[in-house]
Amino acid sequence: MAIRKNNNIQRATLGLYLGMPHASRNARSLIDCLNVRIKQDRLVHDNLGWSPFGNATSPVNLDDKPVLLVDSFEKRDGTIQTIFGNTTDLFVYATLTEQVSYLTPRYEVGTITATNGSAAVVGVGTAFLTNAKAGDKLYVGAIGQDDPAAIWYEVLSVTDDLNLVLTANFAEATAPGVSYTLRQLFTGDIDNVWYTETFYNADALTSGSTQGDRWYATNGADNIVAWDGDDDMVYFPDLGDVETCVYLRRHKNRMVYVAPTTTGEFKKFSIRTSDIGKPEDTVNGEAAELIVHDGPDALLAAEPIGELLVIYAEKHVILAQYIGLPLIYAFRAVISDYGPISARAISVYPDFHDFVAHDRMYRFNGANSDPLDDHVWRDIIRRLTPERFNFFHTHFDEEQGELIHVCPLTSDTDVVDGPCEFAYQRHYMEDMTSRSGAAPQPYTRRQLPALCFGSYKRDGQLTWDQISEAWESYNYRWNDKYFFALFPITLFGDALGNVFQLNSDTTMNGVAMSSFARYARVMVGSIEHHSVVMRAYPFLEQQVASAANVTITLFGAETIEGVASELSAQSFSLAMDTSRHFVSPRKTTRYAELQIGFTDQRDYWAATGYALDTKPGAGR
Repeated sequence: MAIRKNNNIQRATLGLYLGMPHASRNARSLIDCLNVRIKQDRLVHDNLGWSPFGNATSPVNLDDKPVLLVDSFEKRDGTIQTIFGNTTDLFVYATLTEQVSYLTPRYEVGTITATNGSAAVVGVGTAFLTNAKAGDKLYVGAIGQDDPAAIWYEVLSVTDDLNLVLTANFAEATAPGVSYTLRQLFTGDIDNVWYTETFYNADALTSGSTQGDRWYATNGADNIVAWDGDDDMVYFPDLGDVETCVYLRRHKNRMVYVAPTTTGEFKKFSIRTSDIGKPEDTVNGEAAELIVHDGPDALLAAEPIGELLVIYAEKHVILAQYIGLPLIYAFRAVISDYGPISARAISVYPDFHDFVAHDRMYRFNGANSDPLDDHVWRDIIRRLTPERFNFFHTHFDEEQGELIHVCPLTSDTDVVDGPCEFAYQRHYMEDMTSRSGAAPQPYTRRQLPALCFGSYKRDGQLTWDQISEAWESYNYRWNDKYFFALFPITLFGDALGNVFQLNSDTTMNGVAMSSFARYARVMVGSIEHHSVVMRAYPFLEQQVASAANVTITLFGAETIEGVASELSAQSFSLAMDTSRHFVSPRKTTRYAELQIGFTDQRDYWAATGYALDTKPGAGR
């Protein structure tokens, strides 16, 4: 019998459709994929890896502890500070040295005596009972020490105002009556993520100048801290009886402290607002404490939509409208019975919010809430671990036009308190309406062990001598904006204290990554007859003189919903240096799935689809 030529290109620019029957799946969807993105109507494996951030010989590492904050403090004078945080400390990054120093609060009053071979520290003029605790770090010999490489001793216990005990004996020469630095460590855990806000032209400030720009941060476990961008450490602002909060956001020139802890009491249904223009005044003027709703679920976050502030709780969404004295805010519950799984499960667009709830993803526009992207999220949500909901987080990668969702999945190595390992990314710049009617924006999957994201703006243009890898490993054009000053580089931190630059390499910090895309199931035979798949034509971008090969794998199934098994796996050269631009499986099946990819390689590939040649086979 003659070979049946199939001139229909099977494309997959609709991305993943998860947990759906094959019969219901869009023919342009993907069954599964890894480490690919959809970019300008192509499936692409390019720069999905990461490389160390900072000095090439000594990259940034935050004391080997989980990185829970990557943030930028941009002041009105144009200066930009890059801030990092882990479970115990805050850091500021110095562009010139490409190193970090501590921003953590310090206590340095009086002097101490540390004796060689002894764990006892004796102070003069000190008040250790109120300013030190077990776990804090001590440097002997100077005030103002902020170098992570300095010799630090851990405090075991505080005896009284004049006496400390260290966890290890003092190993240096006896230091009588010397200055010291006591680093007052934070006490959060891996799930105590930092939330931050910048308040411009703040007034009535309680440390440093009384007016200026301020950066505020809370981890929900320790007292709120603030920084002016110039001092060498953050400070604890005087917020009256407000100690900490789960979230904070500037709105209508006031600071809103969400679910604050005041005088030791956690008020999970309330917000505390500051006076107008005075983020540290929670007592006077229009400062007020307001109960937001009367449900049992705690508040999680607050984000603006237009003139309104949207306050999110575990099972409610409340709109807050500023109306001034005497009520300050008017509240209206617009959603009951569902809300985001965590504060970082909310993606903030200019005129709407998307959030992942316990059953599906929703889009909220300030008035209505509608289900969104059920073709991926109903399946993903079933595979999330509830005890790690706080690990779920999103990031807008504007460089690639992707919204990255890092997900705590049941398939992760440590499903109790370990980091996430995979992310699903929405390619929000792909215009699916013009290409596919009402099709949703596409998703793909990637490896990404991120605990948090942020960005960094390079001061100067990247030059050839600063490129650490061979030019062939960078899949950027020579005139791409990536290489120029002020380009916003995406950073992320991992559970081991490392800070990485995302989209900078085709490897995972030097480790080659696998990638593949498995296309939707298609009928090649009929209900009554098999067909022989004679040839598969993968439509791949030609890489002239490339030595790389991708693997073209054919899977087959007997029924539309049957289990697929691997029928053949053949190598295909990306150089395409011969006229043989196909592989020849010569396998019999009724339904076929084609997969393109490779294992542990560093090379770029891009695919627009494939086609099959088939030959009628035997009957039933």
